[in-house]
Amino acid sequence: MDKWKCIKSFSVAEYDGDENIIEDVGQRIEVGSTWENEEAAQNNDIRLGNDSMWLEVSEETFENCFEELEGSF
Repeated sequence: MDKWKCIKSFSVAEYDGDENIIEDVGQRIEVGSTWENEEAAQNNDIRLGNDSMWLEVSEETFENCFEELEGSF
């Protein structure tokens, strides 16, 4: 599984269990946090996860804010 590191912080909306928005800008994704590719996301977004959460980001956000960790597979 590919592993990725956040290289540019950004914020994402926070959702409840029914996928309703709780807060438009609820969770900050910090530089240095590490993520793994998850199952396919809806709407052509990229789904990433770690021990505490998962998120879906656009391809543009993914390309601008993440870099692959060497040695991941």
